[in-house]
Amino acid sequence: SPKHKMPVQFKRNGNWSDIEIHEAEDLFNHAQKPGLKQNKFRFISTFNYEGLSPESITIGNETISYTDFMSLAGYFVSEGSIVSTRYYETGSIQNRQHLRISQSPDSKYWQHIDDLMKRLPSSWNIKFYQNDFLIRNDDVTEYFKENFYNTNKKEYRSHTKKIPFFIKNSSKEDLNTLLVSACNGDGSRRKATFKKPTEKEYI
Repeated sequence: SPKHKMPVQFKRNGNWSDIEIHEAEDLFNHAQKPGLKQNKFRFISTFNYEGLSPESITIGNETISYTDFMSLAGYFVSEGSIVSTRYYETGSIQNRQHLRISQSPDSKYWQHIDDLMKRLPSSWNIKFYQNDFLIRNDDVTEYFKENFYNTNKKEYRSHTKKIPFFIKNSSKEDLNTLLVSACNGDGSRRKATFKKPTEKEYI
């Protein structure tokens, strides 16, 4: 795709540059410039990735470990959604949005999610109802709406979900945490490869 980010090296002053990340569209345009030798570059098929993760992340007034955040993000990407509920307040019916992660108690990964939820702040008001973990906190709901959906679409559905760019710069260990949670939620494993089928446009 035109926006696909690719690792490349450029030939500058007779030497190859350090690895740089460029979008495919920019590389195509670069190759069309006059003077092919001056615009020479090569794609890098393999390289060692070393991301950097913060120790924690703050959502609203609460701070949680980055590892727990990545686990929550993985489950949200695969099994999460934004839902609206109706409740009584000051004598009238109000609509309120919550973050929901669905998982049957019969699943072998249910306990892993339950343990995660117990480590999250009590102010997030987390409840398990039928097959759903509900996080009833406005700050959390707005954070995931803003960061895990393509907000240009103005709809919060599975096909508009995305993984925030800053997550992709995380350490390999934290990226693995996200992938494990995503696969636990709704994926599969084959040998050393994680497989998470998706039709989401922005993942």
